[in-house]
Amino acid sequence: MLLYRINEKDRTVSIVWSINKNELLSASEKEKVYTFDEILSQLEDFRNNRSEIFENLRITMMSGLNERIKVQDLVKNVGSAVIQNSDNVFFKYYSNLLTVAYMNIGEPILMPKDYVKERFNHKKLVETARAELQKQFDEILQAMNDERNFDYSATGEILVATQRSQLAVIRTENTNIVYRVADKPLLTFFYEFSFAVFNAGLKVCECRFCHRHFLGTEEAVCCEREECLAENKRLKNQMIREKRKNSDYTRDMDNYTAYVRNKKKDLRIAKVSPYVMDEFDDLKKKCKAVVDSKLAECVEFGLPVAELAHTIEEQEAVIKAFRDKALAENR
Repeated sequence: MLLYRINEKDRTVSIVWSINKNELLSASEKEKVYTFDEILSQLEDFRNNRSEIFENLRITMMSGLNERIKVQDLVKNVGSAVIQNSDNVFFKYYSNLLTVAYMNIGEPILMPKDYVKERFNHKKLVETARAELQKQFDEILQAMNDERNFDYSATGEILVATQRSQLAVIRTENTNIVYRVADKPLLTFFYEFSFAVFNAGLKVCECRFCHRHFLGTEEAVCCEREECLAENKRLKNQMIREKRKNSDYTRDMDNYTAYVRNKKKDLRIAKVSPYVMDEFDDLKKKCKAVVDSKLAECVEFGLPVAELAHTIEEQEAVIKAFRDKALAENR
């Protein structure tokens, strides 16, 4: 069975792959945590890149039934493909699930109680087993090919009815962990995950740098990969510098900054007390807040430079008055 629990707050999915009932108490030790982005990537990878490999797995199993290839030998035949694609958690889960199905469905052929009877009815047994195994493949492919399962913006009503819906509650001295037991094709998982994404206000976005899909808000432009975040930060800073360079208000702001810096330098040269320097820094912050507020207003409404210059002159006068008083008291 497969256990999972979705944490909408942390945007993570905890999954315990292929566990049997006897191992439930150790489930939390075997769980692996994936971010929403990782689950999205794994799903898209399976649907876009692994379908051909999955079809080859189906053909191998169908042929194996006719040729009486036992599970051990089948695993050897498909083992390399499974290992090479085991980085995709959904491919790994489905291939393991189908291998078990092959063993159970093919038992009358692979391990018959009466070999003579099996040989006599071999063709009919193979047809029956293939039909049963094909149902397993069809369930998975139907789940994977139905776009509704992966519509992270759907608001319509959808009813999912599975043969069983169970919870696995694992209680120890200090914990109480509740997992959902997934149905075989993972329909409940797909619907719960897509709703968790929708409920978090996320949508599928394309990173402007690596072009991979990720889950983000309406204005998101890049994924959480370190190199993409760094490149996005670099471009933002570049845009800020360019905007500032081309701003009509830049010269006045630069002059104001230089003015305040010089007045602080005067106090430092005069060796005023640290207490006075702290007072100056507090005043500087208050004056800067006034100037910044006026600058934002000017930029937003396209006000004349003279309006910003007037505010700057007022704050420079406040700074100068403090400087002059501090120097006079320090003599």
